[in-house]
Amino acid sequence: MLDQITQQDLARLKLQPAQRAKVNESNRAAARQVAGMAQALFGTADREACDLVVLALVDLPASFARRHLLDGMSPPPQRRKQLPAAVAAILST
Repeated sequence: MLDQITQQDLARLKLQPAQRAKVNESNRAAARQVAGMAQALFGTADREACDLVVLALVDLPASFARRHLLDGMSPPPQRRKQLPAAVAAILST
């Protein structure tokens, strides 16, 4: 999973210290993966490049499916077919 739990969300969960440490380590691992992908795709792992990776691989697919999943349905096939082109468009900027 490339998305991270924010510190604000983490505080609301009221986790035990050991659980919080595991979540923080998962967040660091996700950040390393995003940075590695940004470096491979854009030749840099600066904030802008990492943001594009998260936009393309986390935010776009999540928002793409969210409305349908909330309605208990899968996104329609035509919409699923369009997702790779949308991701590619973001990553080619």
